[in-house]
Amino acid sequence: MGTIESRTLHALVDAAIDGLPPGTQAAPRSIVDIGSAHTVVLLDGAAAVRIGRDPGTAAAMRKRQQLVDSIPESQAVTRANTWLRERL
Repeated sequence: MGTIESRTLHALVDAAIDGLPPGTQAAPRSIVDIGSAHTVVLLDGAAAVRIGRDPGTAAAMRKRQQLVDSIPESQAVTRANTWLRERL
């Protein structure tokens, strides 16, 4: 389940996905621990939430997200799928 206590982790995910379609909010959740800096919660292929474990990771995560957001949509989907396949 990761190092973040389950109730807290799910509360953080709920806050992050507030406003997304109800089907996405209700999607089954899979928790993936990636190193010691953050935890990723996958929402059944509909969305993913990355939660930093310490304040120092926030700037690095924002920078990475800006890079991902700059990739054209079709390439971003392909790269995300490749990334997931390598880790799951």
